[in-house]
Amino acid sequence: MRAGPDGARQERPLSVRYRREKLYRLLRSTSDRYGRKQVLKEAHDREEIARQFLRQGEVTVTLPVLGVQTAGFTHLSPSSARVGTPTIVLIPGISNDVGCVETLAEELAFSGRIVVVISFPDAVLGRVSLAFADAVEQSATFGPHASFFKSAIKRLLPESEELELWSYSTGAPIMAEMLNDDPAFSERVKEAVLVNPAGSVSQGRVQFLLGLVKEMVSLLAHPRDLPSFVFGPPDKKPSDDSQKQKEQSEAKNRIITALLEHIVKQTDWSQMKVAPGGQITVVTSQSDDVTKCYRAFNKRTRPPNPAIRVVEIPGRHCTPLLKPAEVITAVRASL
Repeated sequence: MRAGPDGARQERPLSVRYRREKLYRLLRSTSDRYGRKQVLKEAHDREEIARQFLRQGEVTVTLPVLGVQTAGFTHLSPSSARVGTPTIVLIPGISNDVGCVETLAEELAFSGRIVVVISFPDAVLGRVSLAFADAVEQSATFGPHASFFKSAIKRLLPESEELELWSYSTGAPIMAEMLNDDPAFSERVKEAVLVNPAGSVSQGRVQFLLGLVKEMVSLLAHPRDLPSFVFGPPDKKPSDDSQKQKEQSEAKNRIITALLEHIVKQTDWSQMKVAPGGQITVVTSQSDDVTKCYRAFNKRTRPPNPAIRVVEIPGRHCTPLLKPAEVITAVRASL
């Protein structure tokens, strides 16, 4: 367990701890000296990446009219990082902190990539302005969040640096918005990977909730694989800033309610652009009953954007977080 920037308690994913247990068992069962050396090296490299993930910071940006927003981020720079490859920026799921995609981020880093994960400003550990909450409610698109993430990237990475963008679930339609109307930004992006994108199809609230229930039942059947989560802000005694805390809570509730309204409507994927010669990859789990992304993106249906290629994997909505190595292998094999 570790504390976030404001003291909120965040649990390491059970899947991460289970991976450590598997390495330990493998080490004990291996008598070959070279084999043991390889297991120890992997354990050392993964532990280095895990320690880096815990060194989380905050990024604060001021958006025109919308004011100041703050979100958590983490920067993974493994010793095995391959020279000359673009930095990967990873956007998590709906209103989530960086822990949501910890397993995927750490596996990307273990594969030899520098990774920056940026959380939502409306996540538990973030801070938003009331103007930002108003804008999210009033917008018909994901524009306010797209503006935030583009500004956060500019704060964290040199503007001349090439990027590879990855997104999960609600991060995907936000990323699509980021790549829609800003040629200067799109030209920095060599590759874009959208994993189980929300907003793939239009669906009713009941359909969405039923899909969410199926997903939760599936996860509870495999508790060791549960992804990371945040327990919430620590208990505090009444203080002078209690009103500010209440305002933040109300603003974030308004934002997530608005985002839930957005993601059950189909997003326009046709305008996404990346740098010349770059690729857009959509990864779909074939039993994702939350987003139903497999209906819009599969090998039998022409994608809404000629730059999109589709990678299908077995599993549900959370499968890419439970089996990140398989997702990364599938994406790389499609390039």
